[in-house]
Amino acid sequence: MKTTDFEGVVLGPDRMPAICVPIAAGSMVEIMRCAENIVDSPADIIEFRADWLDDTGFFNSNTVDAVLKEIKKILPQRPILFTLRTTKEGGKAEVRDDQYIDIIEAAANSGLAAAIDLEYSRECVSSGSLPLLVRSKGVRTVISFHDFASTPSAEELTAHMKEMALCGADVVKTAVMPESDADVLSVLNASEELKRSSDTPFIFISMGGRGALSRISGEQFGSVLTFAFLGRSSAPGQMDADTTDMMLRALDRASKPEQKRFHMNKGNIVLGGFMGTGKTSTSKKIALYADFKAVEMDKIIEEKAGMSIPEIFEKQGEEAFRDMETELCEELSGQSGLVISTGGGTLLRRENVEALKKNGVVFMLEAQPDTVFERLRNSHEKRPKLKGHMNRGYISWLMKQRQDAYSRAADAVIYVDGMTAGAAAVKILSLAGLIPG
Repeated sequence: MKTTDFEGVVLGPDRMPAICVPIAAGSMVEIMRCAENIVDSPADIIEFRADWLDDTGFFNSNTVDAVLKEIKKILPQRPILFTLRTTKEGGKAEVRDDQYIDIIEAAANSGLAAAIDLEYSRECVSSGSLPLLVRSKGVRTVISFHDFASTPSAEELTAHMKEMALCGADVVKTAVMPESDADVLSVLNASEELKRSSDTPFIFISMGGRGALSRISGEQFGSVLTFAFLGRSSAPGQMDADTTDMMLRALDRASKPEQKRFHMNKGNIVLGGFMGTGKTSTSKKIALYADFKAVEMDKIIEEKAGMSIPEIFEKQGEEAFRDMETELCEELSGQSGLVISTGGGTLLRRENVEALKKNGVVFMLEAQPDTVFERLRNSHEKRPKLKGHMNRGYISWLMKQRQDAYSRAADAVIYVDGMTAGAAAVKILSLAGLIPG
């Protein structure tokens, strides 16, 4: 299966499914309130459910632009999936084909929607004409189908999804209603088959409480996105966003293979990872247990600048701070025998990773958002990136923004939940072949 992305949110196989939270509200005031609640949530993508609007004046391009602009002001870094769900597909909109096309075209022309949901049951979609129009505007397409009465066989589901993909879909989505546990298995079996045999990313949902497993097992069975709610569910069987995020993370962690021992042949140990994962305390323990000198990049930068990191962010801006990190990475790469504690954003720059790896091995410390929140909750004033957002949901979202860069940089990953700094140090030294293990 290939990957696609919605404004930088990558959708593809063998990774945690993205979490999409719907905004389903009847007025602009309610929409803005929903958007504000999403800021501090783990949502990766926002679905704007246009069919929930009570105002019939919505059905014109000016109103589409106005609503999407207001959502984007509040959530500038979250891609929007625009959905006009009609009554036939479980939504609230009663529109003719010409109205449907006009609304979809307005959303595509707005330049504010990363992707648009298109209902396969409409001839303008199944013929490929509307998907072609949407994609010509540089907007992704999600071609969707819903069956609220039953679940076809796995073979029928697989064939139907492959047929939908031929209409110009970047992602295909099917949601069906199970009448038995066997129906849920049909969805999972179809998912597994598509994961192996189809190029097009897909979303498979078995609705209702019985089908909840299908909403969290995407990493294992191939579904690239799951829907969750904050405040109001937009479909039967959705779980709240935080619960969904915790379950996805638990399954992701459980699926990771054990780290294998290797022998270091480079001079430095580099500790990377999100803030609050214990890089500084672990580096000190490594220096205590082995012949290394602990250095903390943030502390060195503060000493050189003559001000704290929050002050650097405030007076000189984040980019200036990142440039200081890059200069220091080059400087440290010329030394040996160091255990380097990096800042949470240091390894997001490729040039920093390249510099540190010239003479070092990168160990990424990883923790669940709950662990990070508990460790940082009393020191948030020292963390500029968390200013005003000291909560689990925002921490989880920010961690996901960095995950791909962290994965590319890591030579090894150390899961530190429930682990002391001393235990993490022993694990690292053992994996590196520097102590018996």
